[in-house]
Amino acid sequence: AFWMYGEDEKHTWPEWGEYDIIEGTHGNSRVMTSLHSTGLCEQVGVQAGVHFAGSWDENTLGAPADSCNSAAQDQ
Repeated sequence: AFWMYGEDEKHTWPEWGEYDIIEGTHGNSRVMTSLHSTGLCEQVGVQAGVHFAGSWDENTLGAPADSCNSAAQDQ
């Protein structure tokens, strides 16, 4: 993975989340871009093929994985 995060002395990682610019997992043949943050991050309005060239992976419920909330039930 190649990733970035923000922090200062009062907000250490992962409090402000992280942005995985390039992330490869297990036996996948392609890389992903991922946002991991709190419940205030929503990407539901971002459309595959319109706002980015790739596609959404599915979450554990079979819906597009468009939530950045790392504590969401469907992650």
